[in-house]
Amino acid sequence: MWGAGWSHRVQEIVVLLLSRGRKGRNRLNQASTKKDN
Repeated sequence: MWGAGWSHRVQEIVVLLLSRGRKGRNRLNQASTKKDN
């Protein structure tokens, strides 16, 4: 029963980490390609 909640929490953490990395990379890419935002 607690497995579902745990997997959901882990997925949330993974998504947060991935979104963080994506945001950082996207910011760097946007800064290098575009200077207007």
